[in-house]
Amino acid sequence: MVAKGAIVTQTGAGGAVPDNNATGVSFDITIADTRVVSDVRLFFTNFSHTYMGDLVITLEHVGVAGPVTVLNRLGNTQDAALCVYPAGCRANLISGGTYGFITSGTDWASLGDTNLTDYTYDIPFDDYTSFNSLAALTGSSANGTWRIHVSDNESSDFSNSNWTWGVDLTVPDETGVPEPSAAALVGLALASLAVRLRHR
Repeated sequence: MVAKGAIVTQTGAGGAVPDNNATGVSFDITIADTRVVSDVRLFFTNFSHTYMGDLVITLEHVGVAGPVTVLNRLGNTQDAALCVYPAGCRANLISGGTYGFITSGTDWASLGDTNLTDYTYDIPFDDYTSFNSLAALTGSSANGTWRIHVSDNESSDFSNSNWTWGVDLTVPDETGVPEPSAAALVGLALASLAVRLRHR
């Protein structure tokens, strides 16, 4: 048997993120799967927040690895040169779709500092490059509690409360048996024919 990649997806509810509160809030999901993780994607669905430069978001495999910071006050602490506005990027995360964070995704800089500084600009739904590599959460069993922590570090901008989040974990597909190649099938057919000819 040769293992093929499979995706374990688990989602959970988010909630209100306190304004201007570095303590923030955490949300947990539980995964019951002992296969070893080789890749991680964190995603948020229907999450909105004006002035995304306020946000710090981390992902942790509790008691195993992390936390890993995926977003770190974009345009302030993270990629400070992106936004000319002193306190960070003013663009908005909006509901109605999904934002993902992966080890190597769309570069925030590709959106342009003019857009990211504009408080009327809505960030497109996409998979973006995590601030720190999510590879730190690979190499161990998927089993256990996975936790996000979200904090809003400036006043007067808010998130919604009816959003969800989740992880896509790449693990071995232990039931996957590769299909034989065409060459292998031809070889088996020829071997079978040879056996039949010898017995004539």
